[in-house]
Amino acid sequence: VYGRKGEHDQAIADYTKALELAPDDAAAYYNRGLVYGRKGEYDQAIADYTKALELAPDDAATYYNRGIAYSRKGEHDQAIADYTKALQLNPDDAMPYHNRGRVYGRKGEHDQAIADYTKALELAPDDAVAYYNRGIAYSVKGEHDQAIADYAKALELNPNFAAAYALRGAAYAAKRVYDQAIADSTKALELNPNFAAAYALRGAVYAAKGEYDQAIADYSKALELNPHDALATLARQNLETATRLRNAATEYDQAIQDNPQDPDVWHARGLHHLDDRQNYDQALADLTQALDLAPDDNHEIPYDRARAHFALGDYLAADADYTQAINRNPNDHIAWCERARAQQRLGNHHNAISDLDQALDPTRNPNYAPAYQLRSISHAALGNRQQAQADYEIWRTLESTS
Repeated sequence: VYGRKGEHDQAIADYTKALELAPDDAAAYYNRGLVYGRKGEYDQAIADYTKALELAPDDAATYYNRGIAYSRKGEHDQAIADYTKALQLNPDDAMPYHNRGRVYGRKGEHDQAIADYTKALELAPDDAVAYYNRGIAYSVKGEHDQAIADYAKALELNPNFAAAYALRGAAYAAKRVYDQAIADSTKALELNPNFAAAYALRGAVYAAKGEYDQAIADYSKALELNPHDALATLARQNLETATRLRNAATEYDQAIQDNPQDPDVWHARGLHHLDDRQNYDQALADLTQALDLAPDDNHEIPYDRARAHFALGDYLAADADYTQAINRNPNDHIAWCERARAQQRLGNHHNAISDLDQALDPTRNPNYAPAYQLRSISHAALGNRQQAQADYEIWRTLESTS
């Protein structure tokens, strides 16, 4: 009774007295362990659960709760062992699967985590938190569509789940579906107006869209709510970046307005979109305009437009632009190397090796480490193991001395 009322010290005193009278009472050890766990005194909880298991070695609940205590201490392997034992004794209990999945996730073993969450959901299909946690595992793996589906299911079961909205927004942001990301983070903030991480997420999405005033406002709010932890440090850095990018965007727009026929200003804004904002569609548009205006001997603009095509996954177009850059400046070893990278994505490893040989020609840069790494990959793909190993060793040597 005392334990349920939150009067933990009195409950512990009562269980201790009971054990003085009946030292072989496994239930008293178990219950005292529960109270120690609620107090955050996990070593004492583990000691009591261990004693209870000596007296009642087939009690699944005791293994489960000892697993929780180990998990709270960060002793992941012991926690997994106890959850596994609990499942051996009671295989129809969803919670040990769920909690074991969380521990696997903390260990970075996300496939095992997903398998455990899936089993937990077979046993308890209305568990919104299990869907949410499986969504996290999918997100960490970069499987954003599966993550979005799980967050959506969690929200179907619990429409007031603010964290699920926030993380679904993060998954949409990773897919560059920015409007949906903003809508989800906004909904999270409606449910929890003090959710600093949701402000930071929405700020990042606004920054990605180039809406820097909104980004600055959200980063500032995140800092106001949570000024001291790692999230605040990231928000502060992002705030500074958003301010810089807003000012840069204004300057580039003004420069183009003042000099619309100058290829250099289009090129500069294209690089701003390409490298600072990762807005590849806009970068491609600006670099195309720059290329239309530039002299025929300019090799930098086709090289940079090739990078934009590559980032968008259009490897044929990237290859064509790298070829144009090489034709205009055949001594650029990096252009040869990057065209090889595009050839690899197209599955043309013989062509890639030929380009990498050109990059490493003594007249260009025979010590360019990335070229050896890429050539090793293509040789391996073609089954040329000795050449692959030789290039790999040269790459490692060059990297270690750079």
